[in-house]
Amino acid sequence: MNWLENRAAAKTGRAVQIPLRDTPWIPAVLENVAPDLVSALTYVVIDERDAPAGELLFVLSEWPRTDDLGRVRHRLGRVVEVSVSTNAWQTLARERRVPAELRERPPQIGDAFAMMLASRAQRQLLKPIGPIVDITAAARNAARASFYGAVAAPLDGSVAETASHDQGRLPAVTEPAEWRAHLGEAR
Repeated sequence: MNWLENRAAAKTGRAVQIPLRDTPWIPAVLENVAPDLVSALTYVVIDERDAPAGELLFVLSEWPRTDDLGRVRHRLGRVVEVSVSTNAWQTLARERRVPAELRERPPQIGDAFAMMLASRAQRQLLKPIGPIVDITAAARNAARASFYGAVAAPLDGSVAETASHDQGRLPAVTEPAEWRAHLGEAR
């Protein structure tokens, strides 16, 4: 029975959960990184900015998976909130953020990153293993697709506009050797 049949059979009018696959979400910027490494990454997002105190609040979580419809889904597991100084974050980002074109970009609420951390803890956020990969554009696109998939009816193919998916896309990063080395040590 598929998800739609399950929903109809439930007769509750509520959505039936679609099970997660064990497939990590792989944004285009990480397409050259092996899935086992992507699964080991920490999903890091700037959640709040306390300008007077000069602090950024980050939310760190397990790397998201995809469901059977290919949508990005976060597991309802342990989420860690971490506060760090804006200056400390910007210094680190100028050194490690990839793509390099984004190194001088100031931090903004909603910015998302793929980071290899020894653990999801405050002291580890400023000591990542290897680069900090900016996945902000892909994360925002995934959120937008999820939102519109939930609230809008599908367009008929005859009225849907076609657009290049590569428009404005930053190049994919190569698999960082530090990530592979860390994953090998952790096993």
